[in-house]
Amino acid sequence: MKIHPPESSIAVLHVEDSVTDMRIVQRILPQGEFHVTGAPTAAAAREALAERAFHLVLLDHGLPDTNALAFLDELRTGDPDLPVVVLTGREDEALAVSSIRKGARSFVLKDEMRRTLLTVVRDVLGVNGASAKGSSSVAGHTPQDERFIERAGGVYRTLLEMMNDGCFVVDGEGVVTFANATLAYLAGMDPVGRSARDLFDEKTARRLESWRNAAVGSDSARKRFSFEGKLRRPDGETVPILVSSRLLVGEAGRHECFVATLSDIRDLARERDELVRGKRELLLGAAHAAAAAGSAIDNLLHGAFGELEAAQRRQLEMALAVTGQLSGLLSSLVDPTPVGVEPVGQGAAS
Repeated sequence: MKIHPPESSIAVLHVEDSVTDMRIVQRILPQGEFHVTGAPTAAAAREALAERAFHLVLLDHGLPDTNALAFLDELRTGDPDLPVVVLTGREDEALAVSSIRKGARSFVLKDEMRRTLLTVVRDVLGVNGASAKGSSSVAGHTPQDERFIERAGGVYRTLLEMMNDGCFVVDGEGVVTFANATLAYLAGMDPVGRSARDLFDEKTARRLESWRNAAVGSDSARKRFSFEGKLRRPDGETVPILVSSRLLVGEAGRHECFVATLSDIRDLARERDELVRGKRELLLGAAHAAAAAGSAIDNLLHGAFGELEAAQRRQLEMALAVTGQLSGLLSSLVDPTPVGVEPVGQGAAS
């Protein structure tokens, strides 16, 4: 049975692994008005939520055992009416958009907490502490905050315009912070909050990580990359895709995230397989014909149709050598390997 908080105070669960940030929040929220309970992990938060009722959850994005986007799903399933405010140290527009899409009431940058957090919490809860079910927003009212909201909306609109291809954003820790509906359809799941590795087969995941590691801190020519890979669905099916990725760098020159689009190339892969099979059959047929011609010439040289004059023998020996070389060349052109995952080029950043 859950313990209900006193009517005189607002019970806040602060899910945060940083002791420093936890103390800052406790100083920001007046003790007489709020009672803050700390939880350093998602596991600790689950225990706290099972033991008592809370009016609000302040949720740090980066936790030791999960991230805010993944935990938001769990919180919304457990109590859809419990308001959640996501806190993060990164100015990540995609994370802001995805947090709101997953049900967070607001999104606060840690650098702005001293100025905005108390106002945001009161706005989310309402004057009497009841949950405010109005529109969600990114915290802040200064021109800088308005620009942040505008950029977040711009990213969202841009991704929606790319609905023909799957599109996603991956943060510096390798977590998917945004994905459009097409990607969720191709992947057979909602990838937001998951590791980007979960989307791909092992070879594709290694290739993408290798590019990202090489691109961080390098020149702009390596900030974009395209290659063919395979999407791995939960049911085990793999989908041939064209991955086009772009590294995004913040104002301080630090890698913040990368954006990628995934194009479904199953039809192209099938057509290419058929073309390769037709090429192999053609080459094999020509190789067999050359080998048969060589065998017939060899029979002539061994007297199958009587003795040969010296000039005839020399001509047939030359023909036999040519057919042997031709047969070997045709056989070597037959590719014995299946159609694989090959790069299709690497572009320079504009």
